[in-house]
Amino acid sequence: MDVEKTMEFLLEQQARFDARLEAHQAQLAAQQAESDRRFTRIERFIERGARMLASERGARLEIDRKISALVEAQQDTEEHIVQLTESQQRLTESQRQLADAQRQTETSLKAFIDSLRKSGNGQ
Repeated sequence: MDVEKTMEFLLEQQARFDARLEAHQAQLAAQQAESDRRFTRIERFIERGARMLASERGARLEIDRKISALVEAQQDTEEHIVQLTESQQRLTESQRQLADAQRQTETSLKAFIDSLRKSGNGQ
C-alpha cells in the first residue's frame, strides 16, 4: 500500500506541477503578447520620429537656403546703397558747381548790363 500511496502522491504532484506549468505558460504567453504590442508601438513611434526628423532636416535646409538668399540680397542692397550714396554725392557736387557757375553768370550778366547802362549803348 505504501507503493500505491507513493504513486498516488507522485501523480497528484505531477498533476499540480502540470497545472502550475500551464498557468505559467499562459501568463508568459500573455506577457509576450503585451511585449509584442509595446514593441510594435515603439517601432511605429521610432518610424514617425525618423520621418519627422527627415522632414525637419528638409525644412531646415530650405530655411538655410532662404536665409542665404536673404543675406545675398541684403549684401546687394548695401552695395546699391553705397553706389546711390556715391552718385548722390556726385550729383550734389555737380549741383553746387552749377549753382556757382550760375552765380558767376548772374554777376557777369549784371556787370555787363550795368556797363551798357553807364555807357549809354543800351538806349
